[in-house]
Amino acid sequence: MCCDNRWIPSSVFSRRTLENPSMFVAGAAVIVLLVGIVEMDALHGFFTTTNLTSSQWLVCAAVGSTIL
Repeated sequence: MCCDNRWIPSSVFSRRTLENPSMFVAGAAVIVLLVGIVEMDALHGFFTTTNLTSSQWLVCAAVGSTIL
């Protein structure tokens, strides 16, 4: 009983992570909220953001994708 492997958590970098639909929903929600906060004029004052150009979005996506 002391050495039962079923209680050892798996790594977030395993293939099982890609099989989790909740992970994709959470990731999509974060992206939608991020774009909404940055691009919606009504939220600029509250979050003190400004619109990004397409090249700035591409830089953000490139830098963000390096952790994948």
